[in-house]
Amino acid sequence: MIDDDSVPWSMAHMLWFSGLRGAVSYALVRTFPHTNNEAMFVATTMFIVLLTTFWLGGSTEWALEKLQIPINVNEEAYLQQLKPKKLVVSWLSHWER
Repeated sequence: MIDDDSVPWSMAHMLWFSGLRGAVSYALVRTFPHTNNEAMFVATTMFIVLLTTFWLGGSTEWALEKLQIPINVNEEAYLQQLKPKKLVVSWLSHWER
């Protein structure tokens, strides 16, 4: 059985590595106060977003191998290995399968 109560270090690192690379940055730069340098801030942000997207995105498979995280996993078999948990812990748990 797989215990999914805690996130292993390797998985946590991979979540950071493959996280949102640009949505928050771009949203923040678009709400930046209007100055004479607004175009420079937007262009610099987009450059960094695109650079990290291609650099980190292109090395995702390498990172998965280095962190020893299995790839091409059969999702149904993985989900069957998870330890079953009760989601409701009161009298309503009667209706939980």
